[in-house]
Amino acid sequence: MKNQKWKGIFVTDPYFRSNTRTSAFFGDLEPNTEYTVYVRNVSETGEFCECGEKCQITESVAGAVKTFKTTKIQVRYIDLGFEDGKAVYDYDEDEYKVKLSDKNTTASVYGIFKDGVDGADEDDEVYKKLPLSKEDQKTYLNPKLKYYVGTFSNVATKDTIFELDDGYLNKTSIASINGKGKLTLKGVGRVYVVAYDTVSMYYGYEILDITASADSITGKTTTLKLGQSMELSDLLTYKEGGKVLTGDYDTRVIVDEAVTKAFEENEFFNLYGTTVVAVKSNGTLQVPLSDAYVGADKTAVVTLKSTALEPVKGLKTNFVTDQAVALEFTYAGFAKAFRVQVTDGRGDLMKDVQIEANELYNYSTGKYVYSLDGLTQKSKYTVSITAVYGNESAKEESKATKKTFTTTAIPASYIGLGKSDLNTGVAIQIFHKNRSGYINNVTLTTGNVYTLNVTNEYGNLNLGAKYAQTDTLTWTSSNKKVATVKA
Repeated sequence: MKNQKWKGIFVTDPYFRSNTRTSAFFGDLEPNTEYTVYVRNVSETGEFCECGEKCQITESVAGAVKTFKTTKIQVRYIDLGFEDGKAVYDYDEDEYKVKLSDKNTTASVYGIFKDGVDGADEDDEVYKKLPLSKEDQKTYLNPKLKYYVGTFSNVATKDTIFELDDGYLNKTSIASINGKGKLTLKGVGRVYVVAYDTVSMYYGYEILDITASADSITGKTTTLKLGQSMELSDLLTYKEGGKVLTGDYDTRVIVDEAVTKAFEENEFFNLYGTTVVAVKSNGTLQVPLSDAYVGADKTAVVTLKSTALEPVKGLKTNFVTDQAVALEFTYAGFAKAFRVQVTDGRGDLMKDVQIEANELYNYSTGKYVYSLDGLTQKSKYTVSITAVYGNESAKEESKATKKTFTTTAIPASYIGLGKSDLNTGVAIQIFHKNRSGYINNVTLTTGNVYTLNVTNEYGNLNLGAKYAQTDTLTWTSSNKKVATVKA
């Protein structure tokens, strides 16, 4: 081929690529057809030309040849629906609805393909039921379908099983689906059903609303921790035709005069609207409840029990110095505050404070943190933390969790010196002959000897440790094969 005279030799014009672009895309190929690709190196191009214009090549060497065959016509779109008569399409809600009592339903999947008949235009399409019949598979590539069912989410989580164009599909417990698109209905609520072609990576989906109407209720025995709250509907078990309902079904517990009176006459539980809260430990209350959707004439007795506050767990000390310590702990209960008491080595109480729980909570770690200062070096202390619920007139506390620790001598620094970055607040200077600078701004050369020094320009070094000889800075290299350091 010379000067772009490719017609009659190749089916498309040549692609020219520099060595930084070693791939090329060829479109508009015919399905189920064999093609040959010829790739050769050229030493120079007078001008890159990708549109059939002249191209000067001064020298070239023998190329490589690769033959391949395109697949049969692949699917363009996936369309999913339900045709077994159980799930019914709701045009107002733009979704399918199915009764939980139907137990199961099967998705029907169709593929939209470019029409494979001779003479068909590029835009001509055909609608084929999947999987394809043996006759259709002579012309069209049978999609390899994988099915998913889950709940929609705007963000990915550890429970995400599939990524949609506008969101994510997360695991669900109210329905499952097998490899042939058959769904088993387990609970009430709205799910997304997806059919995904692993070859073309196209998918189709529909929203399926699984519905049920409770016709009976039974009461539960429920234990609440002090401070814990729960909806009245969660104290009942709802059933439809004897099947226990799970998921998002309709409930409306009736709060009448009898229910209101039962809560007003007890001291262990308060009722706010339809939410019950345990306000005193070690109590029991029985209340008859009914639900408007089931019928006001059908009642069930629920039993409530309250337990004491959970104690603090995992209490430990962090960053112990000569005058301060950071306390860290976890808590799984419903306390409103924490009481912190500190005694010295003689057993004398030196601190007793109560702090709101939300003031101590660290959202990034999920733990509670309290900083204690004003301590004396090389002294023994015992800290006691209890969970608190209620006000002064009706306050309850958990069992105390205790930790004993000893403060250090005067440290050389109150912050870590393990990093060389100035952002830590520690300025490490480096000296070599007549040059100096900060270590993170200097390029070191193999074979040279440098002098390091930590400055106190940010006030983080404790010079008292030097004079009292209680602590010294220790220098070390993280990679001794590259550099060594001596104090």
